[in-house]
Amino acid sequence: MWSFVGGKPIHTCHQTLADFPTKTQESDALSKALRKAGFNFVGSTTMYAFMQA
Repeated sequence: MWSFVGGKPIHTCHQTLADFPTKTQESDALSKALRKAGFNFVGSTTMYAFMQA
């Protein structure tokens, strides 16, 4: 999983709740890779939440 973010945590600063994204390019790529591997229920928004946790 770390390969999708270059092996390091990504730190961002958001001023308001509206500034928080629901998905990123990294979560899109992770979702696509997991779907290709046969996983279900791994959409980009779900993967973004997982990566944040």
